[in-house]
Amino acid sequence: MFPTLLKIGNLHIYSYVVMMFISFVCGIAVVEHRAKKFGVDPRKVTDLALWVLLAVVLGSRLFYIAFHWHEFNHDLIGIIAFWRGGLGGLMFYGGFLGGIVAGVLYIWRNKLPVRRMMDAVAPAIVLGEGFTRIGCLLNGCCFGSPTCSPFGVVFPANSAAGATFPRQPIHPTQIYSSAARFLLFLFALWLER
Repeated sequence: MFPTLLKIGNLHIYSYVVMMFISFVCGIAVVEHRAKKFGVDPRKVTDLALWVLLAVVLGSRLFYIAFHWHEFNHDLIGIIAFWRGGLGGLMFYGGFLGGIVAGVLYIWRNKLPVRRMMDAVAPAIVLGEGFTRIGCLLNGCCFGSPTCSPFGVVFPANSAAGATFPRQPIHPTQIYSSAARFLLFLFALWLER
């Protein structure tokens, strides 16, 4: 819908990247707030978040390259330049796996209490995913199938959803997914009590 939030000359600020940034900032704030409750040093949470952020970007880019190798035509700069063209070639699954691996390695290397860290971090992951899925809606990716329901959304032709289903209402699975994750975040906090 709005893949580019702001354009200043050649600088493009992409909605997906902004929502990913918001998800990390909110996630870090939630985990730092919860860390003391679970006996974890909040400074370790900040360090953990930095490593996870780097691993998410690297993992999501590597997955995109692996599954879309044909798009690069031996363009080595294109492989590195993840900032090109909207989403620029990032894949959720690679980012998720990269973040999990980096998080587990950081926790293991720093001898942090694994179960307590998982309890502190789990709700924040779900909350962050809620924001990231809003980025998917704004980018027009990760869309559903055509529908006649009143919830259907017609995406612009220049988005992946609009190009696949031109001028057709489709399920905004990004909104469904985002709402479900926000509810899961609240449910996880409620379960703790």
